[in-house]
Amino acid sequence: MSHYCASKSAVATFTEALTGELDIFGCKVISVEPWFYKTPMVDNHRIIKGIKRHFDGSTDEVKESYANSIDQSLRFSSLICSPPFASPKTDDVIDALVDAIRSIEPQPKMVVATTTMRPIVWFFFEFLPRDILYSVVSFAKRIELRLHQHNKSK
Repeated sequence: MSHYCASKSAVATFTEALTGELDIFGCKVISVEPWFYKTPMVDNHRIIKGIKRHFDGSTDEVKESYANSIDQSLRFSSLICSPPFASPKTDDVIDALVDAIRSIEPQPKMVVATTTMRPIVWFFFEFLPRDILYSVVSFAKRIELRLHQHNKSK
C-alpha cells in the first residue's frame, strides 16, 4: 500500500498548498478523504490477485525477504475489504462531496468514514502521534505474525 499512501499524501499536501494560494481570491479548497468503501479499489479478490502476481513475478531474493509478510498482507487485505471496515454505502462519499460544494464555510478536510470507523480513524490518524502509531502498528504486526505461526504449528 506504500504507493497508494504516497499518492494520497501528495494529494493532501497539494490541497494544503492550494488552500493557502487560493484563499486571497476567495476560493475554498476542500479535501474530501473517504476511507474504505466497497469500490473496485477495495475488492479483496482483485487485491489478492495483484499481490500474488507481483510476488510470483519477483526475484527469489525478494520472495525470500517477503515470505512472511505476504501472508500477513493477504490477511490484512481480507480484513479491510470486509465490514465493518469497508462499507457498501458509497452514497456517503457523494453526500460529503455535495455538502462540501453547498457549504458556505466548508471544513478544509472532510474525512468520510462509517460510524464504526470514524472513532478509529480519528484516534489513530488524527490524534495519536505518528511515532506512537508506527510503534503500535509494528507491535500489532509482530503479535499477529507470531499468532499465525503458532496456529500453523498446531
